[in-house]
Amino acid sequence: MGKYCCGVFLLLFSFIGISGGCSPQPQQVHLASSEQKRDKLIIAGSGSNLAVTKKLLAAFQEEQQMNIEIPGSIGSGGAISGVANGSIDLGLTSRPLTEIEKAGGLKEIPYARSGIGVAVGPDVPDDNISYEDLVEIYKGNKTTWSNGASIVVFVMYEKDSTNEVVMREIPDFKAVLLDSLRFHRWQVFYNQQAQEQALTKVPHSLGFINMPAALEGIKVLKVNGITASRENVLDSSYKLCKTLNFVYREPIDPQMRTFIDFTFSHQGKNILLGYECIPLSK
Repeated sequence: MGKYCCGVFLLLFSFIGISGGCSPQPQQVHLASSEQKRDKLIIAGSGSNLAVTKKLLAAFQEEQQMNIEIPGSIGSGGAISGVANGSIDLGLTSRPLTEIEKAGGLKEIPYARSGIGVAVGPDVPDDNISYEDLVEIYKGNKTTWSNGASIVVFVMYEKDSTNEVVMREIPDFKAVLLDSLRFHRWQVFYNQQAQEQALTKVPHSLGFINMPAALEGIKVLKVNGITASRENVLDSSYKLCKTLNFVYREPIDPQMRTFIDFTFSHQGKNILLGYECIPLSK
């Protein structure tokens, strides 16, 4: 089965333009070291934050003409490492800093909360899924949708922040996920954007996505009968959610401080609301 699936996915990902065969590696983003002089400021990090942060930056730069760049996803860990070594001016994370990271001089500012959706392609007829269903699907026991089509399962690499939330919230999911990764049961992604693109192209597929990054062509299922809406995250009826953070170290560049202030402004909060995020107070 493994060789067959691998061959199928090689064809699929060749078709949709995702490189890396059966285990696409994280996008390589070359950032200048702290010793290299940069002619622009860099904001980089978790794929969970990218879509809404790019929108925030576009609106910000309409008012403030600053040379700021946001490269592709390098993950929360890449953001933390980049800020620590000075190659990134402002990091984007979707997990909290550890005490060790804080002791190293890093600081974080939570700016929004957002839901984690269980996403499928538009061809999937189902509109609801339970925690028990998810455990059985990732275990390999539940293999078809309600119309009899085989479920194509996507999974992010173990340390992805979305996995951390799902493993914490859904009983038995941690053991199932780790077991599936150990035995290469499902297609593994190392980049959220690659998985989101695959969900729009691969029939009958399923994976976890971050609601601010939901693409056209992705259908988000209800979980235990509850939608992954901002309102349901706010009142805690929908449990699968994460906090988005800025990470920096002092002295922070004044332009980065201005951008952070913009995020907490009325205009910035409206942009966050438009991406199904809950703006937080500074």
